Amino acid sequence: MNTPAKTYHKLLLRQIKKHFGSLDAIPADVQIFVDAVNEAYHQADADRALLERSLELSSQELTERYKRLQEELVEREQKDQALHLAEEERVRLQEEIIRVQAATLEQLSTPLIPINDNVVVMPLIGTMDSRRTQQVLETLLQGLSDSQANIAILDITGVGVVDTQVAQGLIHAAQAAQLLGAQVMLTGIRPEIAQTLVGLGVDLRTIVTHSTLQNGIAAVMK
Repeated sequence: MNTPAKTYHKLLLRQIKKHFGSLDAIPADVQIFVDAVNEAYHQADADRALLERSLELSSQELTERYKRLQEELVEREQKDQALHLAEEERVRLQEEIIRVQAATLEQLSTPLIPINDNVVVMPLIGTMDSRRTQQVLETLLQGLSDSQANIAILDITGVGVVDTQVAQGLIHAAQAAQLLGAQVMLTGIRPEIAQTLVGLGVDLRTIVTHSTLQNGIAAVMK
């Protein structure tokens, strides 16, 4: 199954191959970087597997608790008050299962991938609404705090629509990262997105931008 990490791994290798002609022609210093990226993507997949396993265990535990609750309901069939309380607990457990699944999916949809000790990349894919934008902000700030990285690359190549809300959310994330002593770079600025941002009057002067993720990574690796 293609994960966000695998998708961007393939994209990065394709861009590097396109630039140098073949993977065999990559200079030694760039090969070191590619090896670091490979390791980062493998670690991202391992983290994803761990999260999925944690979700499976959490769901299994909650399911077992729900089954035990059902058995209690049978035993207390004639006790209306007990039945009512048990039903409330069943609903709470069901909501907890949904909450755990939703939280895990949100984490998987906004991966923060370390490139080296100083640089992390967050590839964004799909639709960005207010909840997703808030998740990006929280994941970014927590990741910067944990890793002590000083550069974060937000790649919006996979974001279908960039409107005022998305742009303002990215600016907010950049400003918050600056308070932690980190710089945010925005990559994946396609021509149509650039025109949209200009038309919306969005001020991106405080954020370094690049048209592709490859250009952004090349800039920070200089």
